[in-house]
Amino acid sequence: MNDAHLFGTLDAPEPDEILRSNQAFAADPRAHKVNLGIGMYYDANGRVPLMRAVSEAQRRIVDGGVPWPYGPALGSETLRAHLAALVFGEGTPVPVSAQTLGGTGALGMGATLLAEAIGPDAVVALSTPSWPNHAPIFARAGFTIRGYRYLDDAGTAFDREGMLADLAALPRGSVVVLHAGCHNPTGVDPAPEDWPAIVEILRAHGLIAFVDAAYLGFGAGWSQDCAPIRLVRDSGVAMLFSLSCSKSFSLYGERTGCLMIPHQDDAAARGIAAHAAAYARTQYSIPPGHGARIVEIILGDEALRADWLAELETMRGRIIDLRHALVSTLAAEGMGDRMGHLGRQHGLFSQSGLTRAQVARLAAEHAIHAIPDGRICIAALNEGNLGHVARATAEVCRH
Repeated sequence: MNDAHLFGTLDAPEPDEILRSNQAFAADPRAHKVNLGIGMYYDANGRVPLMRAVSEAQRRIVDGGVPWPYGPALGSETLRAHLAALVFGEGTPVPVSAQTLGGTGALGMGATLLAEAIGPDAVVALSTPSWPNHAPIFARAGFTIRGYRYLDDAGTAFDREGMLADLAALPRGSVVVLHAGCHNPTGVDPAPEDWPAIVEILRAHGLIAFVDAAYLGFGAGWSQDCAPIRLVRDSGVAMLFSLSCSKSFSLYGERTGCLMIPHQDDAAARGIAAHAAAYARTQYSIPPGHGARIVEIILGDEALRADWLAELETMRGRIIDLRHALVSTLAAEGMGDRMGHLGRQHGLFSQSGLTRAQVARLAAEHAIHAIPDGRICIAALNEGNLGHVARATAEVCRH
């Protein structure tokens, strides 16, 4: 076969809306452009921060002259133990776990293990809407994707009854992907009093929970954000848990994450670990060491851990302040309480309620790039661009 035609049958897939928005932002030559599409925390100067504890951990690595040999396929055992204790509590049973390529890698590994364990004919249920990468990850593993209701008719608040009814209608053995908090893309979370009812539906209907946590610490605080995860674990519901260190440690490019699977006896634990190691071996052999070592150092040092949590809390507080500032500035621009829901949502993102046409106008007329479905990254705002964003938003909503 001619080299030029070897892959000629492959059609180029469309990039998802997040990537398309980021590409449009990068290509925009206007100096005042604003990127509300990409999911990262930015500081008051519009930069991704290097957290103090991360900087100190990096210094110790460099000063220690630590080499970087191959590690085990399941990654650092120390890292995995630290993360399990951080999420589930000190002294709790250690789940079966694997260090992964970020939270995305944990989802991919978990999807593959589930397909091997229960077969790909099972249903995977995602919130409507959900992170755009959730469906492709589970579809690639062969699962049938189904949605469950999540937002009310206005698209700004949690639809408790709709979600519970849709979960109850799923076939037994279905996998339910749950956002631990700071729901992406909406910023809308179940209230603490909603979670026991969700967990009871899972238990009563024989459903499998796959809890995805990418934003721990940005919702109500670290301990409160871990409460739903612990509730699912303590219920005895079959559970997988994916954890990303990208946002919480500001280690986006290091691809540090973890897959955890609680409630396993020794024989099952050995089988899961063997399959996870085989998956890693065929995909990337071993996970990256640098980000893992940074997180190990932070969580293994009481003072560094305290400083990391304190800085994370400051970041969380700043996002809350930005939400309130945006709501009040929009109101001053004549929007009234039309965008008041932004102040009640959590984490980096919000479902703004803007239409696709309005989002397109923001980009074309005002150099403000957001996801076409209306998701915006609140953490991308700062004193220098918040007024511009508010004025432009009011303008496209008025006309």
